[in-house]
Amino acid sequence: LQRPDPSGFDDRIIQRYNVLYDAFFEERNLIPQGHFHEVSFERLERNPLGEIQQVYRTLNLPGFVLFQPKLQRYVDSLAG
Repeated sequence: LQRPDPSGFDDRIIQRYNVLYDAFFEERNLIPQGHFHEVSFERLERNPLGEIQQVYRTLNLPGFVLFQPKLQRYVDSLAG
């Protein structure tokens, strides 16, 4: 219930970001196959349904067929 000290806040965030990502890339190979999937923003923007379907496929997640119509409606609502 203490008030945070805003001085140096940005520096602390950047430092934690660096520590987090250094650890991630150092141990990334320990993540079992099928438990991690990267999605680039450009590919997601270009083909949202296809990219999300690939996420489901790679992570062996069930239910994409049921989710697809809802996702399509959402994607359609973003047009323009």
